[in-house]
Amino acid sequence: MERLMRLKEVLKQTGLGRSSLYEKMKTGDFPRQVKLGPKASAWPESAVQDWISDRVSLTTDLGTEWRRRGDRDD
Repeated sequence: MERLMRLKEVLKQTGLGRSSLYEKMKTGDFPRQVKLGPKASAWPESAVQDWISDRVSLTTDLGTEWRRRGDRDD
């Protein structure tokens, strides 16, 4: 069964601020929340963890590319 995370936990897990999180959702750079009721919503834990993993991979890939460029004698 999929675990759902409320806003406070999502912010803690991602390190994002509330307005940054909602801006990323607006631009499609963060998963949308699931409505639980008229005043409650949450995010699937797997979607949040996938987003975090993607950011880590991207950062690692960029760091590797930067080191490669720094090693050249251009």
